[in-house]
Order: sequence, then structure tokens, then C-alpha cells
Amino acid sequence: MKTQNSNKLHACIFFFIAMCIFCNCKKQETLYSKTNSNTVNSIASDGIVTVQASILPPTTSQSFIPNGSTSVAQFQITSSQHIYLIGGGFNATYPLLEYIVIGFPWINNGGFCSGDLGGDIYTNQGTTITSTAYYLPVDSSTSGSVVKLAFRSLTYRTDDETYYTLYANNPVEAQDMCLVNNVPHITFQSPGNTVLNNGYSEVADVKLSGDTNWTLNSLPLFISSFSGGIDKCKLIVRSNGNQLSTKSDSIKLDYGLTAQTVINFKEGFRHIAGKKETLKIYANVTGGSGSILLHTRLYPFSSLKWTDGLGILIPGAKNAKFFKEDVGMAELHK
Repeated sequence: MKTQNSNKLHACIFFFIAMCIFCNCKKQETLYSKTNSNTVNSIASDGIVTVQASILPPTTSQSFIPNGSTSVAQFQITSSQHIYLIGGGFNATYPLLEYIVIGFPWINNGGFCSGDLGGDIYTNQGTTITSTAYYLPVDSSTSGSVVKLAFRSLTYRTDDETYYTLYANNPVEAQDMCLVNNVPHITFQSPGNTVLNNGYSEVADVKLSGDTNWTLNSLPLFISSFSGGIDKCKLIVRSNGNQLSTKSDSIKLDYGLTAQTVINFKEGFRHIAGKKETLKIYANVTGGSGSILLHTRLYPFSSLKWTDGLGILIPGAKNAKFFKEDVGMAELHK
């Protein structure tokens, strides 16, 4: 009888130990979980955590990045439950984007930047990861190159001590940047009351500036009439009293309408570093005194072409996407 009780006791102890081992193994199996995200409209989510790119300041808008400059990207993280951030990873154009800084440098290792994060996100709250991108020096082989940065993965821990890594099926991209040696400064200003001997009136002053040499190749103009107009003619461009050699289609502007043309500088108009040049635009303006109101601005940017200080032509397609300078508007009112 004593032997039977002893055997039952041993069996119970063995069963208890086995169950403990089994439960512990099950817990270890769920200790680290990899989850793929559903990515829609640049948002990645695994049901707990959601990541999306921000376009609000201080995020750098999609633009040209001149040599030696940096850009800022932000990624917003929200969570449906309390989590602790462990680390993350980003895809980055290699080798042009050298590293990003999120508290400390995350080196671009063959197109991937990763590092530690840290910090809590409480239930139904969020945080913002701010990264500053540093680029290699721009030369003639890289000027005009487009650089990308995109969220790829996030590792975090929940309150039950389970670790998760969220992988974005489609990377959540920050705004693209375009590396250039320098950025041209073009500003439209209202003209003086100047009339040429042929009767053409000045409709716009275009100021060129910048601390680096660059060349203006093609300048698109969009002119709106609020009163008065322009008889069919080819625009004349003068600088320092001299007429420049240009090629453009004729323009005709009727009252209340708009017209546009592109002025192509046959040999390019070269801006000298540190100087300010003024291009004066003339047209065959019609309308009586006090009844002329014309607005001239730079548009479309897809027709703007310029050459940077390294001799690299920046075409219209890139200007349409990356040129973010405030160029102003010229008003002729007389």
C-alpha cells in the first residue's frame, strides 16, 4: 500500500514538472514575434503599432538639397496598447545618404540604417521619430541624384514581455530629396515704367542671385491680364542695357486671359557668384494709361532649366518636383 501511494506521488510530481516545462516552452516560443504589416498610402500597421511619414514642419519638404546641407524627416508612431520601443531600421540610398541621426548617428550600411530607440508609448498615444539626414559631398557624378529614406522595421516590447518586430511590406517613404551643387535664386519683381524705342514696355524684372556660379538656360513665363493685353510679339530680354540672344515662341495676350511662353537663352545666361543680375522683360503692351494690369510669374516649373556650378544641367522634370524657391510675382500697373 505504501509503495502504491509512493508511485502515485512520483507520478504527480513528474506530471507537474512536465507541465511547468511545457508552459515555459510555450512562453518562450511567443517571446519574439515577427509581424508583416499592411501598408496603405504610406502607412504601416501590424494591428498594435502604426507608422506613417509626416509632411508637417520641421520636416523638409521635397526639394533640392545643396552641397553641405541636411534634411529632416519625421515618422509618427501610434500604438493601441502600452509598448516600449527597442530599435528600428530605415532603407536609405547608398552611398549618397551617408547616415541619419536619431539621437546618435545610424550609419548607412549598404542601404540600411539601424539603431536603438528606447522610450514608452502609452495606450492610444503616439510619438514622433525625427531623423536628420547627412549626405556625401556633391560632385559632378552625383549632382542631380535623387535620394530616398524610408521606414522599414520597428522592434518593440509589450507589457507581457513579448517582443515584436513590425516589418513594412512596402516601405513608408519620407519625401524624396535631390542633391545638387547649388540652388539658383530667381525672384520676380515689378518693373519700372520703361519703354523701348520700338514701343515695347517693361513687364517684369527677374533678379538672379546666389553665392555660387550657375547658368539660366530656359525661363518659363506665365502672364495674366486683368486689364490691357499684349499684341502678338516675341519678348525681348535685356540686361545691363544690352539685348540678350534668346529664342521663344511669340506671345499674344487678350484682355482677361492668360498666355505663356518659354525664353531659351541661346548660350545660357551665366550668374556670377555673389553678384545680383537683373533680366528686364519687354513686350508689346496694349491698353490706355491707367487701364493696364498684368501679372507675370515663373510657370510651369517643368519648363525651367538651369545648370549648376559643376556644369550639370538640371532639367524641367526635376525642377517641377524639387524646385521650392519662392520666386514672387511681377506686376505691371500703369
